[in-house]
Amino acid sequence: MRRSVAVLALLSVWASGCTSQAPAPAPTGGSTTPALAACRPDGLISVGEHLPDCAFRKFDGTVLDLTSLRGEPAVLNFWASWCTFCIKEMPDFARFHADFKDRLAVIGFDLLGVEGEIEGAARSFALDRGATYDLAFDPEGLLFAHFSVRPILPATIFVDASGIVAHRSFGPLDETQLRELAAEHLGVR
Repeated sequence: MRRSVAVLALLSVWASGCTSQAPAPAPTGGSTTPALAACRPDGLISVGEHLPDCAFRKFDGTVLDLTSLRGEPAVLNFWASWCTFCIKEMPDFARFHADFKDRLAVIGFDLLGVEGEIEGAARSFALDRGATYDLAFDPEGLLFAHFSVRPILPATIFVDASGIVAHRSFGPLDETQLRELAAEHLGVR
């Protein structure tokens, strides 16, 4: 019951995000999405708490299990092709990843199905902006809903090597800010 209420609450406030549209339903029929562990929010995850144990389909078709991130720090960035600030920051994430790829994981999560977000737009957006780091689909923004009840994008979550959330940032980040936050919250320089 608590999960149902949380999901309904999330969906009811979703429209007050970057645009005035309500979230679009997930694509149906002909989907190539492999069966993945559900990632239903059950309250918000705060700094000091573990990431949920969920899995997501990456843009390359493989599966990303969040538990596989344990052992190295990670930076999770939530975005969508309709988000103006996401357009601006994605090249900064690509440069940050190029310099830090051997010290931490960088994963971009597209909010698939939110505000009409579709796979084709997400793929084109990432390709046009030179994203070289791992990209995954977050269907209906269910992983994102662990961190916020509204789609305030972009959002970036810094996770330590043990899988614990070290910092949450809402709004665009540039490469300098990413470096500073990685040093401060993950000890990665």
